[in-house]
Amino acid sequence: MKELFGGPGKVSGLVLRMGQCLFAAASMVVMASSHGFATCTAFCNGAASNMELLTCLLGYSCLKIEKRSKELRLFELACNR
Repeated sequence: MKELFGGPGKVSGLVLRMGQCLFAAASMVVMASSHGFATCTAFCNGAASNMELLTCLLGYSCLKIEKRSKELRLFELACNR
């Protein structure tokens, strides 16, 4: 079966998640810096959902980094035996 770009446990997947996180943070900054941000309900709801997305993406990226480092440690242990 052909392996997909950005698949689980791959560096490309981590890079894609980090890019997604970066763009979510940038959109938060743009929305928060707009004039009348607090008076527009749609923007406030958008900011809340983006904050949730940003938190989830950061958590997911950390899990991917941890998984990748565990795989590398296990590989090193297997090769050193």
